[in-house]
Amino acid sequence: MPQTLTMVAPVIRHARARDTWHRLEEQTGSQRLEFGHCGLAQRWLVVQSQAAAWRAEVTLSTAQQSEQEAIAHHLFPWQAQRCETPLLAHEAWAAVGKQWTDHQGASSPLLEHQR
Repeated sequence: MPQTLTMVAPVIRHARARDTWHRLEEQTGSQRLEFGHCGLAQRWLVVQSQAAAWRAEVTLSTAQQSEQEAIAHHLFPWQAQRCETPLLAHEAWAAVGKQWTDHQGASSPLLEHQR
C-alpha cells in the first residue's frame, strides 16, 4: 500500500504493538492482520525486514548529515552578525532556527561587541 494512504500508519503501529511476527527468514518477518475499512473486510500482510530498517537508518543519517552541513554553511556569516540588543539577537537566532527540520538551535553564545 502506498505510504500516503492514511490507513497505513495505524496498521503498522498496530502490527508493532502486537509483536506477533511470523519469521519468513532470519531477518525478515510478517504479520497478517484482518479488519474492516470503508465497510469492507480486508486482510493485510505487514512485512518487516532488518535490511529495510538499516536502509532507512542510513537514509536518515545521510539526510541529517546533509542538513547539518547546510546549517554550518548557512551560519558561517552569522558569526560576524551585529545586533543592537540581546533581545534582537535572540529573535534573529529563533527566526533562523525555524528553517531547520531535524536540528534545533536551542541556544548560542552571545558576545558583546565593544565599539
